[in-house]
Parts: sequence; C-alpha cells; structure tokens
Amino acid sequence: MYHSVSNDGGSNRHPYYEMSVRPEDFERQMKFLAESGCQIISLSEAVSLLSDRELLSSQNHASQSEAEGSEAPDADRVYAGRISAAAPSPRAVVITFDDGYRDFFITAWPILKKYDLPATVFLPAGFISDARKRLNGRECLTWGEARQLAAEGVEVGAHTVHHKQLYGMKWADVEHEVRASKERIEQALARHVRHYGWAYAFPGHDRAFIRSCEKLFRSAGYKAVVTTMIGRAKPGDNLYTLKRLPVNSGDDIKLFRAKLEGAYDWLAWPQRLKKRLVGLSKTGT
Repeated sequence: MYHSVSNDGGSNRHPYYEMSVRPEDFERQMKFLAESGCQIISLSEAVSLLSDRELLSSQNHASQSEAEGSEAPDADRVYAGRISAAAPSPRAVVITFDDGYRDFFITAWPILKKYDLPATVFLPAGFISDARKRLNGRECLTWGEARQLAAEGVEVGAHTVHHKQLYGMKWADVEHEVRASKERIEQALARHVRHYGWAYAFPGHDRAFIRSCEKLFRSAGYKAVVTTMIGRAKPGDNLYTLKRLPVNSGDDIKLFRAKLEGAYDWLAWPQRLKKRLVGLSKTGT
C-alpha cells in the first residue's frame, strides 16, 4: 500500500504513519521486487486466485495434513494461492496506490514501467477533474492523465468521492460515496471499476457496519475491497476486507523483505485492539 512517491514526507511524523516514499527509495523497492523472484500480479488476478476453489481445497487439505503431523506446504510456496508440490511457485505481490496523486503519473509509473510491474490506483473521484485539484496539499491526477494510465495498463479502482471516512456517516452518505465514486470513474474512463480502496482507518471492530458495507459493495458491483488493516492476503480471506502492507521511505530493503515474508503481520493484532478501544471510548462503553 503506497500513497505518494515524492520528497515531501513529514519529517516530524512517526515512520509508522508516514505515507510518502522518496523516488530513490521507491525505485530500490521496485528493483528488489523485480529481481526477487516474486510474481507481481494485478489486483484482479489476485482476487481471482484468492477465490479459486481448487486453491481453497488445497489449503484445506494442507491444514488437515499439518494437523495429522504430515509436512504442510510452506507459506512461501504459495503463489496467490496456487500450491505445487513438485515446483513451489513464488510469492505473489500486488502493488496499490491510494489517493490518486499526480506523482504516481510523473514519478511512480515511469519506474514501474521500467521494471515491467503492474499497479492499481484508487481514485477519490471528487478530486479528479479536467482541472488540477489538490488533496492533502498534493496535486491529484486529471481525468486525462487517468485515462492515459488506464490505456497503458494501470488498473483503476474507487476511493470514495470526497475522500471521507465512511464510518460515522449517515448511511445515505455512505451509499453515495461508494456508488457515485464507481459511477464517476467508469463514466470518465469508459472502463469497469471492480475494486475499492478503503480510505482512512478500517473500522473492523464494528462487525455489523462491515457486514452492511459488504452488502453495499456487492450490490454496487465491486468484486473486492482492500483496507488499511495490516497483513498479507491468503486464500479464503474475505475479499471485501483484504489486508495490505503499508510501505514508505522508512522501509529499507531488509525491512521491505521482512514485510513480504510476514514479519510485519503481527501488528494487525495491536492495530485491531487500538481501534477496538477507540471505538468503545467513542460510544461510552
């Protein structure tokens, strides 16, 4: 999960919360991915593989074998879910960008093309226009730039209309942000929008709200939702609450590699606990 590829990161912000990566650091990370043996795939490919019935059957069999004391496939032998006993496949990686910043067009995309890597960009539709707009002080893409990126193979998803936190909104406003963002992007780009990127902290502690949102996403025609929950996706995960790994300039190659190997996944638990406690404090319970 990336946001901005630029030199304007917040110097006083804790690295955990930094949402920028310097161009030279981003290129080092992409070069590492290109040479690592990882399989870099589109989000659509990942969603298809994560929901593959053959894969799920293989995973269930592997879990049963492990319980019985047999040797189970290692996580590193899973390629977006396909397990081969004879020839283990490399780990699959999906590269995503939130917020639709212009620096994706002028900085990140040329680097991605250099290493022949696909990516998905989630657009806050209300900030994408024929005239240049800004979000969080940064320039956003124009529709013309978004059309060019889509024509060159970038997968485009929705990221609300007004870049608002859905949690806490009136339900009618939630519906508008989810449906209208998809409709505006599809109309402007003449392409189907199948995926949604959750803006701000994911309220996973409120299961009733998340269930309602999943029904909304399904009815609006989305095939998957990626969130800000920390972790890696695995076969059988709910496609409407997919985890991601945040990346910024604080990630040298050693840490970057560790995140890909799962060393960062443990942070999902304190992240979830913190959100749960914040949610309880706001309700007074």
